[in-house]
Amino acid sequence: MEPILSVQNLNKYYGDQVGCKNMNMTLYPGEVVGVVGESGSGKTTFINSISGNLNPDRGKILINKDNEIINFLEISESLKRLLIRTELAFVHQNPRDGLRLDVSAGGNISERLMSIGQRNYGNIRQTIFKWLDKVEIDKSRVDDFPRTFSGGMLQRLQIAKNLVTSPKIIFMDEPTGGLDVSVQAKILDLLRKLVRELHLSVVIVSHDLAVIRLLADKIIVMKNGEAVESGLCDQVLDDPQHSYTQLLVSSVLQV
Repeated sequence: MEPILSVQNLNKYYGDQVGCKNMNMTLYPGEVVGVVGESGSGKTTFINSISGNLNPDRGKILINKDNEIINFLEISESLKRLLIRTELAFVHQNPRDGLRLDVSAGGNISERLMSIGQRNYGNIRQTIFKWLDKVEIDKSRVDDFPRTFSGGMLQRLQIAKNLVTSPKIIFMDEPTGGLDVSVQAKILDLLRKLVRELHLSVVIVSHDLAVIRLLADKIIVMKNGEAVESGLCDQVLDDPQHSYTQLLVSSVLQV
């Protein structure tokens, strides 16, 4: 099986400051890769660089689109925008960053459908209802504005908006951050169910090792913009080799 995403020697600097350095990663269909580290470790710079939100300075981002390998950093801006609309999706920590608050819940979901050429109102409406049901939002809220939703509902709506077009790769930046513990648990249960049912390929960033252990197959541990350890999630978290990973794991155990 070929990887759906391959990142090679990726570098991003902010002047003299390292954002991420010599980062490598492979993501296979149906796989979840977790990226962890403390605040300032570079994990957000990394996910923003590989998802098209930032322009890295060096490296390769290879996307397998229908068995054609595309270097994401060497294509035209128009093709990059098309890939972002169709093949890729990004779930923000703050769902307000991924939604239009002045557009109804159904309108937010339909925007992505219409961006890939769907025009039949009946089909679009049917798809919207299907996805509201998948993310456990009552269909009666379809015409309500997101500003009337709770934080957990906003995050579920953002997830529906992103997944409705069946993207090949989903990027998630702290998808449960900022939510109450009980709401976090519900979002995690939803994500785990969707990953399993839809065979999603996901790169997820989190400072919370419990989130990564629950969702991820593989893990990358970042410190000061670099990967200090990587491997199978359970293996790394149960038997960390690098002193920094050991510190992260022990700090969780002490809480």
